[in-house]
Formats: sequence, structure tokens, C-alpha cells
Amino acid sequence: MSRTPIILLALAAGVGGTFVLDHLGWISLGEKDVAVPRTSPRTRPRPAPSGGGSMASTPSNPGTVGVADELGSPAELVPENAFLYLEVASISTVEGLVRNVLARVQPSAAGSMSADMLVGQMLMMVGGDPEQLDRRRPFGVALSMPSGGMGQPAPTLILPVKDPPAFARSLRLPPGFADAVVRPHYVGVTMGSNYEVGSKAPSLARNLPDGAFAMRMRMDPIRPMMAPAMQAARAQAGQAARAAGVDSKAYMAGVEFGLELLESLEQVEAGIDAGGKQLRVHYALKVAPDSTLALPAAEGRGRLHELAGYVDPEDSVAVVFAWDQAFLDDVVAPLLEVLGGMAPTETDKAGVEALQQVLTMVPIFGEEVVFSGRFELGGSRGSIYCRPANPDAFVESFPLALAGLDLEGKGVVASPLEREDVQGKRVYHMTLGLDETHSDPQMGRIREAIELCFGSSRVDVRLASKDGHLGLFLGGGAEWQAAQLERLGAPGDPSMDVAEAFERVSGDSPCVVYRIDMLGLMSSTMSLMAEQMGLDPTRELEQVMRVVGEEPLHITVYGGVDGTRWQAGFRMDWDRFYQLMEAFF
Repeated sequence: MSRTPIILLALAAGVGGTFVLDHLGWISLGEKDVAVPRTSPRTRPRPAPSGGGSMASTPSNPGTVGVADELGSPAELVPENAFLYLEVASISTVEGLVRNVLARVQPSAAGSMSADMLVGQMLMMVGGDPEQLDRRRPFGVALSMPSGGMGQPAPTLILPVKDPPAFARSLRLPPGFADAVVRPHYVGVTMGSNYEVGSKAPSLARNLPDGAFAMRMRMDPIRPMMAPAMQAARAQAGQAARAAGVDSKAYMAGVEFGLELLESLEQVEAGIDAGGKQLRVHYALKVAPDSTLALPAAEGRGRLHELAGYVDPEDSVAVVFAWDQAFLDDVVAPLLEVLGGMAPTETDKAGVEALQQVLTMVPIFGEEVVFSGRFELGGSRGSIYCRPANPDAFVESFPLALAGLDLEGKGVVASPLEREDVQGKRVYHMTLGLDETHSDPQMGRIREAIELCFGSSRVDVRLASKDGHLGLFLGGGAEWQAAQLERLGAPGDPSMDVAEAFERVSGDSPCVVYRIDMLGLMSSTMSLMAEQMGLDPTRELEQVMRVVGEEPLHITVYGGVDGTRWQAGFRMDWDRFYQLMEAFF
């Protein structure tokens, strides 16, 4: 198998750490302090730790992000003019990450990486006694633009050391470099001619994202360097569209959106945890308040926790959307107007008009929708939950909605609706299937796929409401549907594997949480393909389960917007994910 996907995941995990560290020689950042002459280092009392989300590595919790510990924080030595700051939990954390990645991508090289090698890389340009470095505490790397805003950025290393004055004396700084800055437990070394620090950590280095690797970058100092490339992109957009054979209006709209995003960006930050089995990546963008990308403030209207408990931990796919009416009115509706005006063909215009019609229907679902389903040979199922303003009215109008869909004209056969009262819930029951007398070959293939997925060409559907919650259940069998009716109105707490993602975006609007079970999806797909080809996949699936285990392998992705802050991230068990890729390919 090609290992490109695995390499890409590894790069994603280390984008904030490995790229900068490798580019700068595996060195760390700092903040501001008192200049220390090379010949006579000195120290001065350290101001109170800023805390502010900097990483702390302690014996009980090594290599994790936390607040400043009793020995201070590297954030206190970040230069005041820094535009990028990367903080790493420890040298040991970097060593563990690199070994972890190499063990997956190039096992033969995994044992060649050591902390001594990393320390040597870090000190290559500045010298210094490697025995003085504390390999279990946080270190940092900062980049600062020279005065005038143009030229090569100057990196600054902020290193945790055992004896700062002794370490400063051991430095061998090239001519033109500013003096090192010494604090009781840290030494800052810049590779530029200017190094100024304040009495406390600058805002750039405070309240960093969670993660063993945490990064924040301000865009305004580097935007002038981007201007020529952005101007060239605008000038060449028409020519690029013609060369690609695509509509120039649509292409230019995409280019303008990308450039506007770059122009409006004020700050980018990311946090990465890659220790152990779990890989967590989080990033956020802050845009200018007056830009078109700034949305109305969410004001805590997202309420994912209210319905998130409906996500079944055993389902293959789950999606939770939340929004508010202000987002639909102020953002989506104007956007569709713009797209309709730019549509190059009548077909495209019709598609936009269809989306506008859907937009008028969205409010009847409330401000949150949950889909949870399982793809399984002969036993697939799906459920949709929402919280409409009037669930009972929604249920009562269901027959009229079905009539308006003209299912029969589309080759779909629906049984008459049956009204049921189950455990205090209003329930409608029906079956859906494809017309078996239809001669269209494509319709026949779809019917065969339905039979393989659901075990029958006709699928049971139930719609019910209880305590303000609405549920629609498709397939799964009578026992499963009965269980869904039982818990309707009382979703409970979200499962642990998704609760973290829900918490991240629970106040955003709009926001989404998407979770898939890679093992379940790949196993079901493999079984379906084998069934169609008349094969028995039992032996192959048993081999996969022996390697990966039988528990679901969840990958959870989330994203949300709150005013000027756009955020996203994901979580996965990358040990089992890599094992799954190896087992299948």
C-alpha cells in the first residue's frame, strides 16, 4: 500500500512542531528579558509566571500543555515584536513524536532518533552546554520580523536550563547576534541583532491552545510580504480559468474568497497532542471584525449538548448540525443571492433556487439536527433527531409533506401511513421501496443495493415526537426502532469519544460535529463488495479484527464559527488507524 495518507497524517500532527523545529534546527522560542553580555551573564528576579495556557511538564503529567509551573514559563521570554510563537511540552515530547511517526512510516529508522540528537540540532547555531538543558520541561521558538517589516525573520530560542548563568557562559553566539537573556530557569537566545522582552509574556504567548505543541501567529507583520503574490493571483485568475476550461466567474469567485480570507486573517493558532494512542488537532482563525467573513456573534445559541446524546456509539456515521436564525438570514440567504446572480447556466440557477427553497424549510426543524446511522449488510439503519418549535404539528403535517413529494412519480412505492400511539408518543409508520415493475436498469441496481443494505427491498419508517423532540427512524428492524422510540425525549449524555468535540463548539453558530467509525465502514463496504462478487470475506475480516480489535475506530471532526473566530479540529486513535490501513492494504 502507498503510505502517502499515513505520511500526510503525520505531517498534520507535526505541522506546528516538526516543520518549524526542523527549519530552524530544532530550536525553541522565548519572550523578553534582560540582555545578558556574552562574557558576564547575569540574572534578575523573574516576574510572576503568566500562566496563560503555556505548556508545563511535570513528573505526574510529562509532556502536556498546562499553566506555568513553579519554574516559570518560556512564554515570559517571547520577544515583544514576535509574530509567531511555538511552545512544545518538552524535548522528550518531540523525541516521542518523531519516534512515533517513524515507527509507522519508516520502522527501521525509529530507533535512530534520540533526545541527544535533538539537543544537538537545537544548539548547532548557538553552541551551549547540552548537559544543561532540562529535557522534561517546556521550551519555545519565536519568529520576529526585522524593523520595516521586510527581510528574513529572526528566530528566538527559549530553553529550560538547570543553571542559566552557566549555560549563558557556554554559548558561542556569532557576531551580530543580540546578547542572551537570562531568567532563573530559562535562557532566551535570538538569531538576530535585536532582542527585547517585557515584564510579562506578550498576548501572542498567553492562553495558547491545548496541546503538547501549541502555536499562534499574527498575520499583520507578514501580510506585506504576501501582497505581491496576491496581486499576481488576481491578475492571472482569468488566464488560469481558461487554461482549466472552467467558468471564469466561478473561478474568480473562488480566488477572491481565498484572497479575502488571507486579507482578513488577523491570527492563526493550533494545538496538537500526539502522545500515546490519541491524536488530537485543533486550530482556529481570527478574522477582522469588518470583513465579510465575520459572522454575527453566536451568543451561546448553539446547543449541541441537548441532542448529542442521541448519537449511538455503535453507529458508523453521526453528524450533528446547529445554527441560529440570524446565521440563516444574515449569511446563508445573501450568499445564495450572490450565487444565483453568478450562476452561468439555467441549470445552475435552478440548483441555487432549489437551495433557496430548502432554506425556507430549515427553520421548521428548529436549530439543531442529529443524524446517526449504521451501514451493515442486511441490517443498515438511520435516525434523525431535531427539536422543532412544534413537534406535534410537524408530525401531523407529515402526510401532507409526503403527498407534496410525489414519491410515486419518482418510482418510489409508499404504504399508507398508519397512526400509532406508543408509550405516550405520536407515531406514524410506513414502508418505502422502489417500484419492482419499473424497467429502468439503474432503478433495478438501486433496488438490489437496498436489499443488500436493509435485508429487504421495502424499508420500515417511523416518525414520532415526545417532550419537544422529534425522531425519524429508518430500517434497523422492529427491535431497534422500538429502542429508539423508548429513548425519544431523553437523549442522555453524549458518549465520551465525542463529548470533547461537542464541548469545543457547543456555543458556536453555525457548528458541526462529524464522527465516523472507520473500522465499521470499511468492514461493511468490504462485505458488500464481496457479496456482490459472490465471495466470502470472513477470513479477511477475522484477520483485521485480530490486528485492530473489534471496538469501533472513531474519527471525530468538528468545526464552528463564533463571530470573528473560526475553529476546527479532529481526534482519532492513530495507532489503531494505522493498524487498520496496514491490515486492509
